[in-house]
Amino acid sequence: AALEATLTGPTPPVLAALRLGMFQILFLGGVSDYAAVNESVELAKRESRGGAQLVNAVLRRASREAAQHYAELDDATPRHAAVGIVDGSTCGL
Repeated sequence: AALEATLTGPTPPVLAALRLGMFQILFLGGVSDYAAVNESVELAKRESRGGAQLVNAVLRRASREAAQHYAELDDATPRHAAVGIVDGSTCGL
């Protein structure tokens, strides 16, 4: 299962945990970054230990760097503004 996940990318539950954590870090001011990372990691642990490590690494980096990248988004058009969030390019996903 671990080799399969490596070859195909994160499983849907791990990807969901990443998306949830990223949303909390970027848009929910009432949730601390630490709490968002911790809860997302715990959620991913239910699926995969390796997936939880991935979630931890990505979201910890996002908590350090996302605000800067988010501020640098080219939002000249709605499409440009949305693409960075949807594809994760602004946050390292």
